[in-house]
Amino acid sequence: MKNSKDMFTTIAASAILALSLCGCGKKAVVFPAPEGVAKSEHYDICADGQNVFAYATYRMDWNSKEKIANSPAAPLAFCIFDFEKDANVELKLPKGIIKNPSDAVVRPLALGIKPAVDLSNPNFDRVSLSLPRPNNYTFDPRGDGTCALHIFTNAPEKSRPDKNDPNVIYLGAGVHKIDKMKLDSNKTLYLEGGAVLLCSPKEKKGIYKVNGIELNNMKDPITLVDAENVTICGRGIISCAGSLQRGERMTPFRIRGVKNLTLRDIAIIEASEWNVSLYGAKDVLIDGLRILSYYVNSDGICPTSNCDNILVKNCFIHNADDAYELKAMDSYWGSKPKSEEKYFGDVRNVIFENCQVWNDLAITMGVTHEIGHNIENVAFKNITVLHHTSVAGPYPVRGHIAIFPAGGGKVSNMLFENIVLENDSSKYKHCIVINNTHGDSWRKNTPRYDNRPHSIVENITFRNIDFKNTKADKVGLFNHGKSDEIKNIRFENVLINGKKLTEKNIENRGAKFEISDSPQN
Repeated sequence: MKNSKDMFTTIAASAILALSLCGCGKKAVVFPAPEGVAKSEHYDICADGQNVFAYATYRMDWNSKEKIANSPAAPLAFCIFDFEKDANVELKLPKGIIKNPSDAVVRPLALGIKPAVDLSNPNFDRVSLSLPRPNNYTFDPRGDGTCALHIFTNAPEKSRPDKNDPNVIYLGAGVHKIDKMKLDSNKTLYLEGGAVLLCSPKEKKGIYKVNGIELNNMKDPITLVDAENVTICGRGIISCAGSLQRGERMTPFRIRGVKNLTLRDIAIIEASEWNVSLYGAKDVLIDGLRILSYYVNSDGICPTSNCDNILVKNCFIHNADDAYELKAMDSYWGSKPKSEEKYFGDVRNVIFENCQVWNDLAITMGVTHEIGHNIENVAFKNITVLHHTSVAGPYPVRGHIAIFPAGGGKVSNMLFENIVLENDSSKYKHCIVINNTHGDSWRKNTPRYDNRPHSIVENITFRNIDFKNTKADKVGLFNHGKSDEIKNIRFENVLINGKKLTEKNIENRGAKFEISDSPQN
């Protein structure tokens, strides 16, 4: 077998040959660099010989000495372009980003894409990638998340909305700063490639205390309330950049009482409050959405209350709180204005599929705490966890996958299938946890739930789950009720560090479960 240096030399030679042929066939579709938007200091990018703008942002990193709004932040980069197939991507990096060429990887690892590091230069500052088809890719130069690059690609657009249509808000390339925007029924918001919709609301709704400081809690800039047939799409970005540096906390959206909503192929960056939270939502498609956030409470995509028929697919979330999640809230933490009662209720018929996640705080997927109503008929399928780095542990309600309802609502008929965790540096003890305590991660108890029964969790299946590289080698099942509130929990072909799950891995307090396709020891 060739040694590693010979192997990388061979890869590099193959990449040079591929680059000499990149003029053949259709080239990638690249977009203008928006003026005034921060460029990454760590990447210069070409796709099929064309310059691609490398956006600068951050990720939560507790090893970083840099702080933003009293929270540790480290550099992260991303880019966006389109191609049909077989794109050749060239990266130029500063000296020292790649320390050992054999550590550099492209995630998801299952795609089998090998970065070709130029070994002729001891700085290891040039890398070539061959991307076979449009997808979400992450170049991880050290394998541990340091100075990573997210490469978001789509198939070329076949059509665009008519910018002269009165129901279309068409934003061309460049920065478009807004205080507020209301999207009524039958409206389409289209962001062209290179367009940045910069959220800068002027009105605040209160003060939020976090990380030992106070932030101005800003009003939600983009509102979709009691609207039908609304689409937000394109190749552009909805940005909350700069808000934390100004001492402001915000989410881009307020979504209440919507039907036939589509979010497709855009990116949302640097929100410091829940990114996409759905109340009273029916018939929603979220397809190809990318979310990048680095501050606590930047939850990703959450059907939050009274939701039905929600499909989330082909999405990417790198955030610093719960990523793909469900709640079934019965109030706004004890408050429920009469005018908004209609937005609260059961959450049912939800699918998350073909998605990726990198989570730096809290959980990657599951059910999270405020469950005053019921949740039923939910599937998480074909999801890859690139990294899980959360240091917010070891809380007994948290894990890579978690169901921790509080408030008395019932959680039933849920499937987790074909889930892969690639790398774990979190402090969690459990890879999977189900816990129906009324407490949460910060308080020993939540007083408003004291008079509620503990939630029933039943008919939950974990199938073909592969935790490849994790220190969280236990499953926790914790029933705080008086009977069999946690029951019919089934594990089918669950692997932890290459070994099948057995009863020895399970910490059980009063739950009823079954392990299939595993040795019973």
